[in-house]
Amino acid sequence: MYFLFTPFPLYSLKFSLIFSCLCEEIQMRSFLKVINGLWGAILLIGIGVTIISTQYDNYRISKDNNLTVYNIKDIENNGIGTSRYIQINDAIATGDYVKVYNKETNEIDRIIYPVCSIDKARKIANGDKKEKISVMVIDNNPPDALIDINRTTLKGTALVGLDEIEDSTKDLFKSFNLKHNLIVLDLDSTPADKEFSLSALLFGILMVLFGLFAGIGAFISDEE
Repeated sequence: MYFLFTPFPLYSLKFSLIFSCLCEEIQMRSFLKVINGLWGAILLIGIGVTIISTQYDNYRISKDNNLTVYNIKDIENNGIGTSRYIQINDAIATGDYVKVYNKETNEIDRIIYPVCSIDKARKIANGDKKEKISVMVIDNNPPDALIDINRTTLKGTALVGLDEIEDSTKDLFKSFNLKHNLIVLDLDSTPADKEFSLSALLFGILMVLFGLFAGIGAFISDEE
């Protein structure tokens, strides 16, 4: 065969090149294995964090799902503290509202509008621009796509400010004079089931832990 007549130094060089290529291929495969392991770990951690961020708030609401009743004036003066499932009495719609359309059907999906006490509503109607709005209402089932101006008792869960509202919709609120600690009421919504929220929260935590162990395991297996 050809390599039997090849000078020894040249044969050694070929062998070294082949061995080097094999080592590089093995290292590349190990590297790709680690990368694949890390991507899987990152995916698990990302899903787990998403579940935790959504279900933690649901669990906070559901673990103390007793309805707390407020008068709108009390909210304007003192807020709602840590209460999340609330009823607001004597709330008057200012008449302003924002319609949010469904992108697929182009139909009205919900209406968002400010409410306040009757005294503040009169001042706003008279052009007083110093009065700030303390409560915004999200109505996901508006009658005939209109505000129910005769409804003065509102019940639902308080959201965490405007965080759960799309940025494009927030831009429509620029004409409203809103308080910094604004309360956004998801009308007619009720707290989620406590057991389900807790189970989902624990599942999210387990996914994060499993993702961390998977990422560490990818590095350890590569070193071995």
